[in-house]
Amino acid sequence: MVEVQQADIEAANSYLSPAKERTVDGLIQAFARHRQAGVQQGLDMAAGVAGCERFPAGHVEAAWTDGDDGPQHYNQACDDIAAAIRKLGVDDGTD
Repeated sequence: MVEVQQADIEAANSYLSPAKERTVDGLIQAFARHRQAGVQQGLDMAAGVAGCERFPAGHVEAAWTDGDDGPQHYNQACDDIAAAIRKLGVDDGTD
């Protein structure tokens, strides 16, 4: 289950009628999942941007031949940043 925030509860309550109060938990979870999906999409987009900032392979190879390992280290940093961003959205499986 995803973390439920007060905004999820309020959004769910705004759609409830007294006859449907038994569905509160399911509706709140639906709102929370929807919000979390948006968060995850944002994280995936940010990670994609970080991954796209890499030097092209040909540039890295040419720099390496010239004794410059800066582009290689830069690319590794981009990969590490993208991985860290993606990890922010990983569900650890706890309920």
